[in-house]
Amino acid sequence: MMGIYEEKLEELKGLYEDFEAFDGYELNRRAFDEFYRSGNRLTYENEYFARRGCLMARAVYTLIYNMGDTKLNEIINAVCDEFTWALPAHISGDTKEPEKVIDLFSAETAQALSETAHYVNLPDELHERIHTMLYERIIKPYENGKFFWESSNHNWAAVCAGCVGMVYLYEFPERFEKVKKRLLNTMDCFLSGYGEDGACLEGLGYWGYGFGYFIYFAELLRRFDGTDLLKGEKIKKIAEFQQSMFLKNDVCVSFSDGLRKGVYNVGLTLYLRKDFGNDIKIPNKKYRRDYDECCRFAGFLRSFLWLDRGLPSGGETDIGEKYFGNAQWYINKKTHFSFAAKGGNNGESHNHNDVGSFIIADEEEQLIEDFGAGEYTRGYFNDTNRYKYFCTSSKGHNLPIIDGKYQKNSSDCKARIIEAGGDNFVLDIGGAYNIGELTELRRSFKINENKITLRDDFSFSCGVHNITERLVSPIKPKEICGDTKIKDLIIKSKIKPNIKKHIIRNHAGENEAVYTIDYVFAANLFECEFIYSTAL
Repeated sequence: MMGIYEEKLEELKGLYEDFEAFDGYELNRRAFDEFYRSGNRLTYENEYFARRGCLMARAVYTLIYNMGDTKLNEIINAVCDEFTWALPAHISGDTKEPEKVIDLFSAETAQALSETAHYVNLPDELHERIHTMLYERIIKPYENGKFFWESSNHNWAAVCAGCVGMVYLYEFPERFEKVKKRLLNTMDCFLSGYGEDGACLEGLGYWGYGFGYFIYFAELLRRFDGTDLLKGEKIKKIAEFQQSMFLKNDVCVSFSDGLRKGVYNVGLTLYLRKDFGNDIKIPNKKYRRDYDECCRFAGFLRSFLWLDRGLPSGGETDIGEKYFGNAQWYINKKTHFSFAAKGGNNGESHNHNDVGSFIIADEEEQLIEDFGAGEYTRGYFNDTNRYKYFCTSSKGHNLPIIDGKYQKNSSDCKARIIEAGGDNFVLDIGGAYNIGELTELRRSFKINENKITLRDDFSFSCGVHNITERLVSPIKPKEICGDTKIKDLIIKSKIKPNIKKHIIRNHAGENEAVYTIDYVFAANLFECEFIYSTAL
């Protein structure tokens, strides 16, 4: 049986072979400009990230096997030749100096080049070219300007500041002291986006992204001058967030722009375990992957640098009931299924209008789903158009529709938590609708080993109102003996549902079918049961 390190070497070898014949040294400017014409991001980004994947695979392979690689030198020169390292979605079409924009991906590119130059024995002239490009594209723009992400409380702050900080520490350590306070202030802004409960409102993927780069920078800084950013109970709570997000196997909580299936970075996770102790659980090793579709260099390299063969390889469970008080996320993992629901508000980072929505998952997938992230286009991040998308609007969530009206997007549209614990989650979500006659919408969940009971109590100041209780599933439901069945999940209600198929674009830009299950009535009470039949 292969150990974890041998598994990683096999993964690296396969990735290296995937890029062995890669010759994509020219990026298509027309594909870059396509974003400004149509809003499409994927055409250019697929080419861009393939190039980053080649750099990542060849640099790490070269380091691990201590070999030379002329193709690595070629890809580095090709990256240095790019007219900008930023993506078109992050640059205004009339930007005068796009090469000086520090966005997520220009920062990551700079970090990858600086780390490659640090660890790999490159020709002197190539290292000098990297040094010059980093100075022109990162150091000068940073020292001569200000960037919006410096005061952000989400992943941009940690990724951009973390990468910029690592470039300084690797290539310009003599200049670091004069920017240190500024970088640390940005990291404080990033951490302010987390409550004391440690929850990342942007979801598991963005936790690994933002908190990952925070950790990468913090570890290097600690080695550089002894500054320790990893002290305190809040940091530990953030470190523990990942394990709660795996509902069953690789099925994850996907609120906001999260993903329904998740992976974890073994290097980052083992580092957190080593630093914070056994309270950090190692998820199932089958769901380990140390690079993503963006081929991020820092995490992949650390899956080798931070590998500790003495630590568990995976499979530790984190079960039971968990409530994140600041985020208002409630999670309950039972033997046969898992349940998650949220309160919060509709003005969060990567917001969906989803106050009161919930998820039911089995070992393989979400049965009652939160679709999570849709395809990222220009319109998807436009405040005017964002909530026209099915997956971001409350019409695409497991929520009531009142007189044809959906939840509104505003931080004032929020939940009031009534109870969270003892297998009960009760909240008032009426404030998310901004409907004058609606005085309260009390949503109650009661969970036991084989059943979830949902009850919605509507209070109106006057009139009779038409309600549609909507459920969303990725699986076509079946009608059996008057009940609705999704795999082993039976939904019991006194109302016969209307089922409709929808085709929407997922995060990968692919069409995907989802099914809405609508219960239509004109009353002030709705109740249904979700019974997991194999638990009976």
